[in-house]
Amino acid sequence: MSDSVRNAMYYGLNPCFDELYRKSQNGENFVHLMELIGSKENIMLAFRNIKGNKGSCTPGVDGVTIDDLRDLPLSVIINMVRNKLKWYEPKPVRRVEIPKSSDPSKTRPLGIPCMIERLIQQCVKQILEPIAEAKFYKRSYGFRANRSCENAIAEFQHLVNFGKLHYVADVDIKSFFDRVDHGCLMRQLWKMGIHDKKLLAIIKAMLKAPIILPTGEKVIPEKGTPQGAILSPLLSLIVLNDLDWWVANQWENHPFIKDEKSSYKWTKLRKQKLCEGHIIRYADDFKILCRTREDAERWLDNTTKWLKDNLNLEVSPEKSGVTNLRRNYTEFLGLELKVKDKRDQRGPHTSGRKRDWVVTSRVKPKTLLKVKERLETEVDKLRAPTKEKLAGAVRNYNSVVDGLQNYYSIATQINADFGTIGYNLSKRMYHRVEGLTEVKPEDFKPTKADLKFIKSKQVRYVQKQMIHPIGYVQFRIPLMFRKNICNYTESGRAVQGIRLGAEEAILVWLARTSPYNMPIEEADNRISAFSAQKGKCAILHEPLDIARTVVMYKNPFLGKGRSRYRNLLIVSELANRVISEPDPQKAKKLLIDTKCTRQMIKVINKYRTIRKYESL
Repeated sequence: MSDSVRNAMYYGLNPCFDELYRKSQNGENFVHLMELIGSKENIMLAFRNIKGNKGSCTPGVDGVTIDDLRDLPLSVIINMVRNKLKWYEPKPVRRVEIPKSSDPSKTRPLGIPCMIERLIQQCVKQILEPIAEAKFYKRSYGFRANRSCENAIAEFQHLVNFGKLHYVADVDIKSFFDRVDHGCLMRQLWKMGIHDKKLLAIIKAMLKAPIILPTGEKVIPEKGTPQGAILSPLLSLIVLNDLDWWVANQWENHPFIKDEKSSYKWTKLRKQKLCEGHIIRYADDFKILCRTREDAERWLDNTTKWLKDNLNLEVSPEKSGVTNLRRNYTEFLGLELKVKDKRDQRGPHTSGRKRDWVVTSRVKPKTLLKVKERLETEVDKLRAPTKEKLAGAVRNYNSVVDGLQNYYSIATQINADFGTIGYNLSKRMYHRVEGLTEVKPEDFKPTKADLKFIKSKQVRYVQKQMIHPIGYVQFRIPLMFRKNICNYTESGRAVQGIRLGAEEAILVWLARTSPYNMPIEEADNRISAFSAQKGKCAILHEPLDIARTVVMYKNPFLGKGRSRYRNLLIVSELANRVISEPDPQKAKKLLIDTKCTRQMIKVINKYRTIRKYESL
């Protein structure tokens, strides 16, 4: 289920996105996109999509974070965005150097735009995404909704196991994000149907935004898309989309078999002695699977030349090459993959039989080392001085274990890989964690996450909490991408089973009638609260009249944080008057004609006490 779809449903923008997607599929061009980008609903949706991001709490060069925007009136935010779009001049991007995940001794640049720039980029992304999504190739998995690394690995295994493609052309683009050619990108946007010249000018200005280096020096980038910018992942997909289609048109979508539907079409292509190749891409990390070494070598050479001639991108010779999967592993998305004979060749009657090759995979050794170091750090945190800190440390350790197992369990050798780590960690825990025991406490109450490990002998307990064993994990088959899922069609959204607590039309009405003087976060959170309460008053539990809903603060004295979701309730006018009436006798009279229970009175008194009023 996609949160972005649910958010778009709150603001009634799905029909707009569906229309953009449909027109893009039909090859239509788009000229008047700025009106959509600057619409009230699109700006409010952009705020909703970015306010929960961890990066939104990181300030740019102006020192502003998302917390500085939350309590600004809706009208101020909308005018701020619209005025900036009229004559767009980007603010400088703050650059920081962060360690590379593959090699912590090296760093990669990360750009941190100002908060208003992030909001504008999100507005642009929301309109560009359905247009671009209709043009993307089916085997592009990175930075796309409803697609994941798991889907890419599943596609890889499917092509190797069933297609018998045992040679891989590994192509590594050198510093892709830093070398994206701006001219090529603008031409690709135009080719995709983005003919709104003002929007293209704004995107170009975003790419040319000044960068403030850690030394304080200001530079103007000539190439690249800043990593850390909200729009960069989408632009990177657009850049490499032409590569996907170029590879596909050499084999799978070759004009020679355009109208051919039978499986005989592949035989027809092979008779033409064409070079067979199937691309799988996750962002800038991609593989071209081939049937023979000769095909793989040709693809490596031709792809290197094509990237240079068409996208002005260079390939790293040291990290590129041809891999025979029957002999060597190839690295992809943190895993190493190879093929092996499915049957045991050491048994009797194996001579002369046809081999049955299947994919085997394991966690990459460098990645495995990082996993071990990460868990050792978390184990050391279990030496907490107080019970409260220890409980928090156990919960954090378990969440890390669960996350690692969830991602890497698609490796066929995961049990052996994580089993070794688990053995070493158990010894570390024994010596460093006080009160550790193998015996389950009598009054132990397992959480939902604990039930997965309840039968494991590797489980340890400390202060009535279970410590999840990293070694207790089994291989699971990676799932293929479900082709009937799409965020930009009614049928594609229906498959996802997204449910709202109230009717969509009512939530859209609440969004469109948000008062312009209301804080933007309150305007956004009242929709979520109305949906969570299923359209009923939080106090009296009666169906709400949407024209007379009232946003009530649980604690009106919080000041800057009072518009947060946890401090809001949607109540009827009557319930609000009862809680806000200082005189308890008058408040009681208001409840005469209502079916108010003792529990409701208790809740009313709770909020009256916060306001320092006498209880009823």
